[in-house]
Parts: sequence; C-alpha cells; structure tokens
Amino acid sequence: MLFRSLALVGDPKQSGDPIHALHVPRLRDRLARMGLLSGLFAKKEPPVHVDDSNFDEEVLKSDVPVVLDVWSPSCAPCQKLEEVMFALRKRYDGRVKICELSSANAQKTAAKLRISATPTVLYFQGGREKDRVMGFRSSVYHQEAIEELFGIAPKP
Repeated sequence: MLFRSLALVGDPKQSGDPIHALHVPRLRDRLARMGLLSGLFAKKEPPVHVDDSNFDEEVLKSDVPVVLDVWSPSCAPCQKLEEVMFALRKRYDGRVKICELSSANAQKTAAKLRISATPTVLYFQGGREKDRVMGFRSSVYHQEAIEELFGIAPKP
C-alpha cells in the first residue's frame, strides 16, 4: 500500500483523497531526505549477457577479471543468485566484469566449461579459469572470493 501511494498514484491533489493529499507528499519528502527512496527506485544494472557467440570476447579476452554466473531457467537457487550478481555488478563496476550465461541458451559453452549443475559461478582472469563454485553462495562469499582471487576490494 505504501509503494502504491508513493509511486503509482499521480498528483495527490488530483486524487480527491484529503488524507493522501496531506500525508503522502510529506512522507515522500521525509523518506527522500533520509535517502531511503534512492535505493528502492535506483536503476539496477544487469550482468553482461554471455552466449555461445560472445563468450570468448566477453570472458576470455576481457581486460578485467570476470565472474561468470551459469544458470538455468528452472533453477530456484539461480533466481536467488541473480540479486547477488546485481549487487556485485554495482559494487565492482569497472573493476570486475559480472556476466551471466544461460546453460539452456548456450549449450556449447556450458559443455565446454563442463557445467554439471546450476548455479555454477566461475572466476576468470587473463583468459583462464581460476576457481569455480557450485550452488548458491551469499554476496559476502563472492566478495571474499573476488578479494582473494583477484586482489580487488569492494567499493566502500
């Protein structure tokens, strides 16, 4: 209900609801001053999409280290990992390339990488695989792996 009042309703003066007209603009202003709305409505940058045609260019020939999330459409842990990858993309923007590869749409690359289960996250540097982990892991796990494998600390 709060989000509908804040985001989906037009001009509160035109809504005809006197309570809405009085309280929602104040609440919206207060939340904006506290910085709470910026995180909710900020544009999220997705990971770089990788498939059979661009795997070599995006991953193996990358100038920066790469974290590759291999997922499948019917995988529930893969869906949870998606938010982790979005957060990593934001945190390491420009210093580590965060990519995603659908095993259903890039079967040749998935076979070449010997993917036996999803989700699988692979870490590449200089065109070589440095490590991999199967199954869901938290963002803290991946941050520690990036720091340990690549020597790159997250942005504060």
